[in-house]
Amino acid sequence: MKCVAIDVETTGLTPWTNKILGLSLSFFENEYIKSAYFPFKGEVFPVPKEILEDETIIKIGHNVRFDIMFLTLHGYTVRGAWEDTKLLAQMVNENRPLDLKSLAREYFGNHATEADTVLNACLKKLKLTKKDLGDARIPQDILENYCNEDTRNTLKLFVHLQDKCLPGVKEYYKTEMMPLEKLLMDMEMRGNVIDMYKLREAEIALTARVADCTEKLDALLAEDILK
Repeated sequence: MKCVAIDVETTGLTPWTNKILGLSLSFFENEYIKSAYFPFKGEVFPVPKEILEDETIIKIGHNVRFDIMFLTLHGYTVRGAWEDTKLLAQMVNENRPLDLKSLAREYFGNHATEADTVLNACLKKLKLTKKDLGDARIPQDILENYCNEDTRNTLKLFVHLQDKCLPGVKEYYKTEMMPLEKLLMDMEMRGNVIDMYKLREAEIALTARVADCTEKLDALLAEDILK
């Protein structure tokens, strides 16, 4: 089955309010990893929908729910099975940093995060942080290389962790953890309905009860003082 690593670069961590800056895809082609970056410019986002919507292509991400939520809320349909390298790494060894950069350096060496180093140097020079990736002063090629590096590392990490996961652990990951990720995303997307009238009634009742308890406590204290 074909697979593609995805990474959405955004202006923040909230899918409902933050914007997409671009999307990177990495995939195997003749045993080599190929990467493609699709920048979001204005209302044009030339993402190959046939890849996102192809049910035969596995979508791999490091915290993949985050990427798919952003894409879904921005009008893109993502079909097919999911794989999450962060959860896989947790299954292998949860007692270590599970962020993508740390795992890439651990398994593939410091050269695996060279684009991250370049971006950090650029941000430092501009007196920005990674919360400011939407800043127009950041060269597009630096952002593109950074995002493509993430998907390449995610794809390599997915392959690498397959051999490190024990069969029983891998089965638990597939039958329990990944279905739960989809359920959690559906819950986040749907949200919770709150009955404001009942909430107000509960607030009034609780306020009255607190006032009554306070009045009784004051009376008891006054009685003790008189004694």
